[in-house]
Amino acid sequence: TVSVNEGNSVWSFRSISLDKRLSGRITHKEWLERYQDGLIPAIGPKDIIDAKITFDIYTPPKGKGQPQIRNLKVINISNIQRNNGLQYELDT
Repeated sequence: TVSVNEGNSVWSFRSISLDKRLSGRITHKEWLERYQDGLIPAIGPKDIIDAKITFDIYTPPKGKGQPQIRNLKVINISNIQRNNGLQYELDT
């Protein structure tokens, strides 16, 4: 049996500013330990994290593809913006 929130595996993100899907590791150890211990509620698919990240940009030779973001690391998470709206809510 393996706990879902354990380990340092790769996370998947969608960058709002770049409109791209990105993968990377969370290296903010204190935040990650609190999240894995259940002290921070689970992050949902519509939640947004405010984070400081680092990454490398690989630029292939001309005509050999598009630039790529590699080695993405989330080094600090400062806030989680929760999307608490329910799909069945109606304005009255």
